[in-house]
Amino acid sequence: MTSDPDPAAAPDPLHETAPTTAAWTTVNISEAFPGVPTALSWTFFADALEYCFRAAFADLGMLSRAERASARCLDERCGAIFHGHPALNLDRFRAMADRSPGGSGDAVEEQMFGSIQTAGRPADNSRRRWPLIALKTPLAMATLPRGLRTVSAEADRWWRECSASPPADADTARARFGEAIERMKEAFRLQLVATMLAQGLFDQLGRLSRAAGDPALRERLATGYSSLAEIDVLTDLWEVSHERLPMSDFILRHGYHGPGEGELSSSSWREDTGELTALVEEFRRHDVNHSPRAAIGRRIAARADAERELLAATPGWRRPATRLVLRLARTFIPARETGKAAFLRIVDVARASARDLGRDAVARGVTPHPDDVFHLTATELLGPDRDQPWNLVPARQAQRARHRTVHLPDVWVGEPTVRASGPGGIDELVVTGLAVSPGVVEGTARVIVDPDRRDSLNDGEILVCHTTDPSWTPLFFLSAGIAIDVGGQLSHGAIVARELGIPCIINTRNGTTAIHDGDTVRLDGTTGTVQVISRASDPAVGVARPRRG
Repeated sequence: MTSDPDPAAAPDPLHETAPTTAAWTTVNISEAFPGVPTALSWTFFADALEYCFRAAFADLGMLSRAERASARCLDERCGAIFHGHPALNLDRFRAMADRSPGGSGDAVEEQMFGSIQTAGRPADNSRRRWPLIALKTPLAMATLPRGLRTVSAEADRWWRECSASPPADADTARARFGEAIERMKEAFRLQLVATMLAQGLFDQLGRLSRAAGDPALRERLATGYSSLAEIDVLTDLWEVSHERLPMSDFILRHGYHGPGEGELSSSSWREDTGELTALVEEFRRHDVNHSPRAAIGRRIAARADAERELLAATPGWRRPATRLVLRLARTFIPARETGKAAFLRIVDVARASARDLGRDAVARGVTPHPDDVFHLTATELLGPDRDQPWNLVPARQAQRARHRTVHLPDVWVGEPTVRASGPGGIDELVVTGLAVSPGVVEGTARVIVDPDRRDSLNDGEILVCHTTDPSWTPLFFLSAGIAIDVGGQLSHGAIVARELGIPCIINTRNGTTAIHDGDTVRLDGTTGTVQVISRASDPAVGVARPRRG
């Protein structure tokens, strides 16, 4: 191997240096990219991310053919990365919402990103796209369910096929990785179309609820979706815990999930079943009345009651349109998670292929560790020179380590202000956020910021975390309540919490630092607050339950 390059001189794929005046946010995208991604993870996603956002907006009529082309500058891009932290261009999302009939940048910012922090930014309120949006959006709605079913079935077939037959050589592994990039584009495009449609329908549910005189009705209307992909994970894990389904069959269905599953260098359940074993033991302690199916049944009944209340409070002449919105919401809000499950299968194939290439590089003596592969870019990994790029690994490791020591604002305009990440532990006794799933609960707070420490959660505790992805769903089921630092009303955590009927607030921003592990807290998912009743260090706090792990 040649000498290591200077980290300061080596190109950094995790930091954007082009000038920008746009508004950016790290909220919501952190579900897909927990923490600072590796170079391979970010470059695997980046091109597909840009293509898919533009294709999805064009599918809905919001972008013209010319606008669908690649961005000419950073301010026209939908996504970028700054100091190792992926971000979305808020101006682009606000503009697409402003162009839509009845839509607004403020609404999309609040529902998708948790709050309105860029009110007053230039709006794109031109109505010239309305005729095309009126034509293309119904077409997208008509074709999306079948498209999602097709891409989901194909992603599942391909993932199972690749899992059952490891590549015979490095060329096959490289080809699979390249195929994963291409497959991501279609799966991600459909998921984004579903997200935009879900956002619009969620907004409509809010308007109908306010018109009926009960704004809180929306949270009960947007639940009871038995078709939600994560519910299949819960019900199958429940079957494993009650010895009605072999763990091997569960892995065949859901092994692509795992802690930090949006990061290629993480380990999926297919590779490491340790977390699943602990979860099965916790699930086994519940009786049939506390099964996932029982919880979903209660939410379906709650939604039916809420729909009857809404229709009863709606004038007769508006009821047909109201029933249509309710029916569309039942189809498209859960579709967002179906698309996510499809592309996560593709991500796991890319993960396995990259590790195969890492092992091949070790065998050829060009790098000492298989996981060094994750510090290359996708272009480097697929390029013709198989040996030279590995020389960049030490510099990339140093760059990523440096990025992990800094923190960016949730929302900013132009260049972000970077500050050092602190140890946390502030003394605020009341934390506020978005109320996304109603109910009040008291209990012990379990603060989990490291996905590898998720086995520290005990059944019935209140989960406090920074962000979540689908692999957190079993922990939701075990939690009495949930407080999440970042996200909006249609973030994964909010959707699943409503589906399980668990009190939840989201977008607390500082919950994982203001609330200390082991504190006794009261979480109110109706008002959006968490109150610290007593600190874990206070002798008045009762004896804590033993912690697993």
